[in-house]
Amino acid sequence: MSPTTSAANGGGMTAELRNWARGCYSTEAAVELLIMARGGRFVEPGQPWLRTDDRGITWLDAQIIGRYSDAVSSGERHILALVEALALGKPLEDVGGLMASLDPYHLGLVLAVLRHAGCGSRA
Repeated sequence: MSPTTSAANGGGMTAELRNWARGCYSTEAAVELLIMARGGRFVEPGQPWLRTDDRGITWLDAQIIGRYSDAVSSGERHILALVEALALGKPLEDVGGLMASLDPYHLGLVLAVLRHAGCGSRA
């Protein structure tokens, strides 16, 4: 299954990503942020960090996000840096800059995914 086919099946790609991430709170948080931020732009077909293996399982290749950060806006760069940090367990260098760059919707989203990464809570 290609990313294009997956996205065309009524949100199938997002379900596949969530299923792939299930079981690791920080990975679940990274995937949820990727799905919910910027109106779903980061999970559109053709995004280089989305991979589909030979079994048709879509997964996040967070190791390559940094290679593409110069091709997005600064606000998007902050979101992708957090996705990368959550998925790979690496430190986030500019938490203050990230928080200051967010509109209220994205700030709430970031706080929710950080809470989930820390304790598995969606509330």
